[in-house]
Amino acid sequence: MKKLLPLLFAFPLYGGELILAERGKPAAYTIVLPAAPSESQRYAAVELQAFTERMTGVRLPIAGATQTVSTKTIRLGCTTEPRLGTDGFRLRTNGMNLEVCASSVRGTLYGVYEILETYGGCRWYSSWHSVIPNVDRLTVPDTLDDVQIPAFPHREPFWFDMFNGRDFAARNRANGPSMRVTAKHGGPAGRFGGGLGNCHTFQRLLPSSQYGVAHPEYFALRDGVRLVAQPKQSDDFVTQPCLTNPDVLRIVTSNVLAAIRRDPSATYYGVSQNDNGKFCTCSACAAIDAEEESHAGTMVRFVNAVAEAVEREFPDKIIEFLAYRYTRKPPKVTKLRDNVMPCLCSIECDFSRPLDESKFPANISFVADMKGWSAQAKRLYVWDYVTDFHNYPAPMANVYALQGNAKFMRDHGVQAYFTQGDRQGSHAGFSDLKAWLLAKWMWNPERPMKPLLDDFFAGCYGPAAPFVRDYFEKVHAYTRAYTAESPDHALFCEPPGLNKGVPEAFWVEAGRLLDSAAAAVAGQDAYAFNVRFVRFGADYMRLETARKTQAPVVDLSGSPRSAETTADLCATAQRALAFLAAHPTIRICSSMPRQANVISAWRQLAARTEPRTDGVLEDAFIGFNSDRRVSRVKDAAAADGSALRFADPIPRWSSMTALSSVAFRPGRLCRLQIRVRVDAPAEQKGNALTAGIYDPQAKKHRAEIAVPVAELTATYADFTSAPFNPDKLSESAYLFIGDGYFKTSGDESPHPVYVDSVKFIPVEK
Repeated sequence: MKKLLPLLFAFPLYGGELILAERGKPAAYTIVLPAAPSESQRYAAVELQAFTERMTGVRLPIAGATQTVSTKTIRLGCTTEPRLGTDGFRLRTNGMNLEVCASSVRGTLYGVYEILETYGGCRWYSSWHSVIPNVDRLTVPDTLDDVQIPAFPHREPFWFDMFNGRDFAARNRANGPSMRVTAKHGGPAGRFGGGLGNCHTFQRLLPSSQYGVAHPEYFALRDGVRLVAQPKQSDDFVTQPCLTNPDVLRIVTSNVLAAIRRDPSATYYGVSQNDNGKFCTCSACAAIDAEEESHAGTMVRFVNAVAEAVEREFPDKIIEFLAYRYTRKPPKVTKLRDNVMPCLCSIECDFSRPLDESKFPANISFVADMKGWSAQAKRLYVWDYVTDFHNYPAPMANVYALQGNAKFMRDHGVQAYFTQGDRQGSHAGFSDLKAWLLAKWMWNPERPMKPLLDDFFAGCYGPAAPFVRDYFEKVHAYTRAYTAESPDHALFCEPPGLNKGVPEAFWVEAGRLLDSAAAAVAGQDAYAFNVRFVRFGADYMRLETARKTQAPVVDLSGSPRSAETTADLCATAQRALAFLAAHPTIRICSSMPRQANVISAWRQLAARTEPRTDGVLEDAFIGFNSDRRVSRVKDAAAADGSALRFADPIPRWSSMTALSSVAFRPGRLCRLQIRVRVDAPAEQKGNALTAGIYDPQAKKHRAEIAVPVAELTATYADFTSAPFNPDKLSESAYLFIGDGYFKTSGDESPHPVYVDSVKFIPVEK
């Protein structure tokens, strides 16, 4: 493997070179296509021509294989070598000519990008930021013979920017199906077909909405009860199939075969558990899992049986399943069929260090599980996690783990490597850096880290690079020091709050560093935008770590506060909100209700709104999920002129608001009151909506209110709960609104429900 560039745009010295293009001179080389070029090979020629012209001003002509060429040549796809596979390539000089030896799938295109990147200095750091240098010459060594074969055939850095910038993904040699690369990029490396996807497919293969009423025995038995999803509930969070029921196997197998027949050109078809831990505990399932010493026992036996039937009709198709949470440990007895591919998931692990270096208990068991699956799987797929789902903008300090993880996966025979970042939105913490690095290390995990980091920071931040790099290094140092203190300390991908380790005071220092970064690139728009991107993550952490000292929206504590509602925090909130408004594709977290809560808190802080002492929480500060038919609308009948409009059906729950926005007086009970109306009275029975408080730590509901349809009119009315004790609520408790069934069919109720406000009413014991 060739040596890599030590510095941005630094070129190695060679004894001689081929000058492919020289500014101010006629084209000395012609790009020659193979005899029957594929679409991606044609695109490779176009890309080489276009970028060479941008760099040197010289436009190289493109010729077909049978055309007479009077110049020296750059021959694309000139020969194939089996060892190169679909994606590998060989760059070599042949006299005064250059050859890109590769397949017609993706290898030729990737070989061209290697020429442009390594010898031309081109960089594609993100879909919005590239560096294409102006150079006098584009040259390659005259003794060049470089063979590159990727470490992973299937490379999927699963970030929003990667699959929303198709050229960007291809230029960084990412080829997963979510990259959405097209035929001109060589298409994806394998595809999950039949509409099943690559995870949690039992809800589609055996929906309890279809089978549960007549056949509850098809579904998991837990504590003597068969778990069947209720109307408007998703199987994904409620139940699993009973995997020893022969009818379940028959139905799932039939549905998998039907999916393959509908979409026979795909490679993989998912047969995997729903996203919950409610596996079946009936005597038959429990006996198998006990024998196998893993709940993967029933899963693997079931998937093997499906795969056996598939193989008879479709011998080239692969059945994929999740080795996830309770199925992560390989079974002791049963082995995988050759056409079965496990997808091993690392979701419980510590991500501050490489998975095989951390002493966190979940990492130790993950390594053991990896070895077990690797020893028997003909194909191994890994689903790794590289973002903080609860806090997307946070600069999750996992970069120094990424290369080690890629090496670990390669060394254990992983073929398909999938790293889940923020798929829902743009501008997660250092997402551009992580996506770029992951693409590099999925191709070659041996590429040294420091030159890559130096390259990225210089190319993306220019004069601001030292300040941004200082910020980046300090966040990582704090986190790694914290996780080194104890084997129980970890950096999680789905923490209940903020990941620990970075002192709250640091975010003030971070602001000063990034102020200096912004000043260094004032007037340089490309660099300035990238600095603002980083600043948004630091602002997010500043605001979120200050939550406990910020003034609440509703204050019933009765005690004076010296809240940190300072001009600095106000300015931070205003800057964060402005960045959000300018970039609507940003997601703060995986939960839309939580995102709404965060934004509401920032708005209050940005406006320096004083806390209300009358107990009223206006709709402006109630979080809601717009995906679930809730919106904020103008309403002249509402006290503040606006209300939340709930349009049926209302899933559980459409609105969730953290009670951290409310300060209660210790020792005093409260009642919850919700103010509700409809456009016109309805005659249906049942509840229009319900509201209350849920404490996920205690797993208990408090202060529940049911709002009957029959009692609603066009005039706002109050509905009040029984007393509850705020002292018994955990910090994670939240107000919910939803769960009503205004009607049983159709897209939207003709009588939407409006919520003006929620009130907390103190009562004496």
